[in-house]
Amino acid sequence: RTHHRRHQSIRDTCTVPVQMNGIVPFVPPVAIDAAAVGAGAVCGALCRHQIGKAASERIAADPKRLSHLTGWHTAGINILGSFILGGVFGSPVVSTPNETPKPPSSATKATAPAKSAAGGGFGLTPRMKLLLGVGFCE
Repeated sequence: RTHHRRHQSIRDTCTVPVQMNGIVPFVPPVAIDAAAVGAGAVCGALCRHQIGKAASERIAADPKRLSHLTGWHTAGINILGSFILGGVFGSPVVSTPNETPKPPSSATKATAPAKSAAGGGFGLTPRMKLLLGVGFCE
């Protein structure tokens, strides 16, 4: 009985329930957040590299017409990333299905509450904001 309760409490606190021979390991949320930032950073770096490479190839293919743009494609990529970053952090925060939403504080009662993902509204979870904002755009 005690053995079952111990595993039940671990299962309740585990953020990624993976069973291995009946044992549910605990994965700290900070590790999952770090993995999200790392995955976003890898994807963002690859996207920036490919966009820069395509722009450089296009400039090199027609140097007479496009040579004045050399180096400006980097600025364009950074400006695009800034707009994406503004959209990511400007979007409302929604809770994950297994997370209970916190009651609104007195400061946020004046604004309209964000709908949850199940309710059909748009928003990002805090982990998705980390992945896209801190990882992908930076």
